[in-house]
Amino acid sequence: MSQTHRPNKPKHGLFEFLLGGLVCVGVPALMTAMAPVSWLEFTRAGEQVRVTTQTCMFFVIPYRVNELADVKRFETTFHRGDELHKRPGDGKHGRAEDEAGLVLYGPQEGQQVSVPVSPASIKSVETRLKAFLEDPKQQNLSLFTVANWKVGLIFAIPVCLLTVLYVVGWSIWLGQTLAKPFHALRHDESFEPDEAVDERVDP
Repeated sequence: MSQTHRPNKPKHGLFEFLLGGLVCVGVPALMTAMAPVSWLEFTRAGEQVRVTTQTCMFFVIPYRVNELADVKRFETTFHRGDELHKRPGDGKHGRAEDEAGLVLYGPQEGQQVSVPVSPASIKSVETRLKAFLEDPKQQNLSLFTVANWKVGLIFAIPVCLLTVLYVVGWSIWLGQTLAKPFHALRHDESFEPDEAVDERVDP
């Protein structure tokens, strides 16, 4: 008597889940945390200017939130990237990425908030913030800053698509897994035994 061998279905194990999470979630999270985007919200109330800063990974998930009740002044910082030698003794060398930032100060010593800003955008941020602080008629100002446009957006957006695909894939698998018992229950309820058919013979 021949037996039919059915191919084994692949199983989703813990190792595959952790490996997929490390690659598809961990790498984009690390990249967007190293070159984060920040959202700054300034609100004027009388003579005081209040600011809330949110530094985010995945562009919208805050991992650092700071508030300053009364912004008195600010300054910008700039650090030129150090030279990097590719090999010991090699005459060829490169340069690390330049870094810039915005530092907001409160009325008391030690009250300050720092936000990383791309060197390409620091002048624009400085101009907009200076105009807001000097104009009492302006009540609100929203700023969006990126620490590094190349790493934080241009490279990060395609990589973050891995996270979207990972979440969508596991959501579909989880939904199908949870739905199996309900489909089986509906199948059992809809099953009815065949009714006997009366056979009548005409005289």
